[in-house]
Amino acid sequence: MNPEREFYNQPIRSLQTMLRTIAMFGDGYERIDPNGIYGPETQAAVRTFQRNRGLPVTGITNWQTWEEIVRMYDRAVEELSPAQSITDSMESAFPFSRGNHHARLKLAQCMLGEIANCYHCVCPPELSGTMDEMMVNSISEFQALSGLPVNGTLDKATWNNLVLQYVMAEMRSRRQNP
Repeated sequence: MNPEREFYNQPIRSLQTMLRTIAMFGDGYERIDPNGIYGPETQAAVRTFQRNRGLPVTGITNWQTWEEIVRMYDRAVEELSPAQSITDSMESAFPFSRGNHHARLKLAQCMLGEIANCYHCVCPPELSGTMDEMMVNSISEFQALSGLPVNGTLDKATWNNLVLQYVMAEMRSRRQNP
C-alpha cells in the first residue's frame, strides 16, 4: 500500500478496525477510527505496530505487516470475547457447605488459588473438590475481605464476588507477565 495516496476502500477500513482492536487488547498501540482512508493517522498506527512487533518501520502495510496484524487481531478478538458462562447451569447447585463434594467446588478452589497467588490475601485451598475445613476457612477469609456475611458457605453472592475478583486477578497477572 502506498502511504502517499489516500485510499477509499474496504480493505483499509478492515486494516483500521484490526489496528483499533489490537489497541484495545494491548498497551502501546494507537487507537484509530476506521474511516477507510490510509492517511497520516493510519500510517502512524502502522508504524507503531511495526515498531512494537519488531518489523521494519515504514508505515506501509506490506504482506509481512498484514500477516502480523491479522495474527494479533485474531488473538485480541479471542481475548476480548467473553467466555462461555457456566453460571446458568450452576443455579441449582448453590449453596455448597461443609462436607459437600462437587466438581464445581474445584473451580472455586482454582479461583481462590489464583486470587491468593496474585493478592496474597487468602490462604489457597487444596484442589480437592470438597468443602473441607481448609476450603471453609478460605471462603470465610474471602467473604470477610469482600464485605460479605462470613458463613464459610459458597453461596451465590460469594460465587459472584469470587468470579469478579478472579477476573481482576487474571487481568493483573497478564499485565505483569505478558
